[in-house]
Amino acid sequence: MIIIPFENEEDARIRELKKFDISSLETMAQDSEVQKNFFKLESMEDYFESAVAWNNAKPRDYYGFVIECNKPSESIQFPAGYIHLIRDESENKGQVDFFVDRKYRNKHLASHALQTISNFAFQDLHLDSLEAKVDPSNEASKNVLQANGFEFYDKSNYDLEKDGIEDEYEIYTVFRD
Repeated sequence: MIIIPFENEEDARIRELKKFDISSLETMAQDSEVQKNFFKLESMEDYFESAVAWNNAKPRDYYGFVIECNKPSESIQFPAGYIHLIRDESENKGQVDFFVDRKYRNKHLASHALQTISNFAFQDLHLDSLEAKVDPSNEASKNVLQANGFEFYDKSNYDLEKDGIEDEYEIYTVFRD
């Protein structure tokens, strides 16, 4: 299992998604902001079930992680969000998506998780670039991306439809130094 602590953050880390995480993440994914900005699916449970299987596939092109932080005054870790990296080996790039549970937002967890997954992508997987697709109205995610060196690249129509209409997304990209 891959567990990566955040740099300069003793109380948080990312670790590989496991089956026992699904119910917590599915609950978080019901949040209207998550549904608006992380694509809406018929069943998030099915998505996370698939993500667990993708984590175990060979060759490995999918890396799903739980964002964890310590519960104050206890020595247990608990899920606070989710981040994944999908590697496109043919183009040597990756795509990242993330969300943080509403009650843990504004604590820099998404930024730390994105920095950690970016380091993993560039240093361990030797990818050349990462991209993220963001709803144009999601200022918080755009701020997280920009704080981690991502720059606006283009606008695109997303290939998944929400409520029967095609949505436009902004694409942000960062390149390996």
